[in-house]
Amino acid sequence: MDVEYSTKVYKDGIAYFFCAACKIVIKDKFYLCVGSKIYHESCLQCDICQIALNQRSTCFLKGVHILCSKDYYKYFVNKCSKCNRFIYPNDWIRRACEYVYHLTCFSCYTCGRQLSTDDEYSLENGHILCKIHVTEANDNKYDVNKQNETKRIRTAFTIEQLQILQTNFKFDPNPDGQDLECIAHTA
Repeated sequence: MDVEYSTKVYKDGIAYFFCAACKIVIKDKFYLCVGSKIYHESCLQCDICQIALNQRSTCFLKGVHILCSKDYYKYFVNKCSKCNRFIYPNDWIRRACEYVYHLTCFSCYTCGRQLSTDDEYSLENGHILCKIHVTEANDNKYDVNKQNETKRIRTAFTIEQLQILQTNFKFDPNPDGQDLECIAHTA
């Protein structure tokens, strides 16, 4: 047995191992082995939530940490960027930049059409858009930007104001806003 804590203590011809958690000799009839370490049944617990793992059928070893399945999936398993459910090792997935999706969740945000490998798409704020809706979104952005352009107020001058303007243009062909406002108020 290739065990990290393989220090054996022999007593009456029987080999005993040290527990990796409490460092006390294991004299029990049953013990648990995780990775290359041996534990008393009562000593094996999740490193995050400290739940006892002796009655569980599975635990996970992540580096040097032993985890219950709940904490392993919570901290180390990817979640789908659309449905926010776990992505398990046997799930088919699609990736888009740093986002990961279930195969069935890899669909257009607008129309819901599932996209296949050769389909063109765009990623907008974490949402997938098919080619049709990318074009529509870009058209809408252009229209929205066009609508948001501020229009200049049309200026109407009286005859007196025009005469004052023409006189001032002889001295200053490019008056600033403050000069124009003064001219408007003098007439």
